[in-house]
Amino acid sequence: MHAQRDGGEVDVVRTEASFSLVAHTNALYMAALVASRYNPILKPLYQRLLAAGKPKKLALTVLMRKLILLANRPLKNPSFSLAN
Repeated sequence: MHAQRDGGEVDVVRTEASFSLVAHTNALYMAALVASRYNPILKPLYQRLLAAGKPKKLALTVLMRKLILLANRPLKNPSFSLAN
Protein backbone atom coordinates (compact mmCIF):
# COMPACT_ATOMS: atom_id res chain seq x y z
CA MET A 1 0.00 0.00 0.00
CA HIS A 2 1.23 3.50 -0.80
CA ALA A 3 2.19 5.96 1.91
CA GLN A 4 -0.42 8.67 2.33
CA ARG A 5 0.81 12.25 1.90
CA ASP A 6 -1.69 14.46 3.63
CA GLY A 7 -0.48 17.95 4.36
CA GLY A 8 -1.74 20.14 7.14
CA GLU A 9 -4.64 19.18 9.32
CA VAL A 10 -6.45 16.81 7.02
CA ASP A 11 -8.66 14.22 8.65
CA VAL A 12 -9.45 11.75 5.89
CA VAL A 13 -10.74 8.32 6.70
CA ARG A 14 -9.58 5.84 4.09
CA THR A 15 -11.53 2.66 3.72
CA GLU A 16 -11.23 -0.47 1.66
CA ALA A 17 -14.04 0.89 -0.52
CA SER A 18 -11.79 3.58 -1.95
CA PHE A 19 -9.23 0.96 -2.96
CA SER A 20 -12.00 -1.18 -4.43
CA LEU A 21 -13.14 1.78 -6.54
CA VAL A 22 -9.64 2.12 -7.97
CA ALA A 23 -9.62 -1.57 -8.90
CA HIS A 24 -12.97 -1.23 -10.67
CA THR A 25 -11.82 1.89 -12.49
CA ASN A 26 -8.67 0.14 -13.67
CA ALA A 27 -10.67 -2.83 -14.92
CA LEU A 28 -13.11 -0.55 -16.77
CA TYR A 29 -10.23 1.40 -18.29
CA MET A 30 -8.64 -1.76 -19.69
CA ALA A 31 -12.00 -2.98 -21.02
CA ALA A 32 -12.57 0.38 -22.72
CA LEU A 33 -9.07 0.30 -24.19
CA VAL A 34 -9.70 -3.12 -25.76
CA ALA A 35 -13.19 -2.09 -26.90
CA SER A 36 -11.77 1.00 -28.62
CA ARG A 37 -9.73 -1.27 -30.86
CA TYR A 38 -11.83 -4.39 -31.39
CA ASN A 39 -15.50 -3.90 -30.44
CA PRO A 40 -17.63 -3.36 -33.57
CA ILE A 41 -20.15 -1.25 -31.62
CA LEU A 42 -17.79 0.93 -29.58
CA LYS A 43 -14.91 1.35 -32.03
CA PRO A 44 -16.86 3.72 -34.33
CA LEU A 45 -17.91 5.79 -31.31
CA TYR A 46 -14.27 6.10 -30.22
CA GLN A 47 -13.14 7.03 -33.74
CA ARG A 48 -15.92 9.62 -34.04
CA LEU A 49 -14.90 11.25 -30.75
CA LEU A 50 -11.26 11.42 -31.84
CA ALA A 51 -12.26 12.87 -35.22
CA ALA A 52 -14.21 15.55 -33.36
CA GLY A 53 -10.99 16.58 -31.60
CA LYS A 54 -11.66 15.01 -28.19
CA PRO A 55 -8.63 13.89 -26.17
CA LYS A 56 -7.98 10.14 -26.14
CA LYS A 57 -8.43 9.85 -22.39
CA LEU A 58 -11.81 11.59 -22.58
CA ALA A 59 -12.89 9.26 -25.39
CA LEU A 60 -11.89 6.26 -23.25
CA THR A 61 -13.88 7.69 -20.34
CA VAL A 62 -16.93 7.91 -22.61
CA LEU A 63 -16.41 4.25 -23.56
CA MET A 64 -16.12 3.30 -19.88
CA ARG A 65 -19.49 4.90 -19.20
CA LYS A 66 -20.99 3.26 -22.28
CA LEU A 67 -19.73 -0.15 -21.11
CA ILE A 68 -21.49 0.35 -17.78
CA LEU A 69 -24.71 1.33 -19.56
CA LEU A 70 -24.51 -1.69 -21.88
CA ALA A 71 -23.84 -4.01 -18.93
CA ASN A 72 -26.87 -2.68 -17.05
CA ARG A 73 -29.25 -2.75 -20.02
CA PRO A 74 -30.18 -6.47 -19.74
CA LEU A 75 -31.05 -5.94 -16.06
CA LYS A 76 -33.56 -3.27 -17.03
CA ASN A 77 -34.91 -5.07 -20.11
CA PRO A 78 -34.32 -8.86 -20.10
CA SER A 79 -35.29 -9.16 -23.77
CA PHE A 80 -32.51 -6.75 -24.84
CA SER A 81 -29.85 -8.16 -27.16
CA LEU A 82 -26.80 -6.53 -28.74
CA ALA A 83 -27.09 -8.83 -31.75
CA ASN A 84 -29.61 -7.16 -34.05
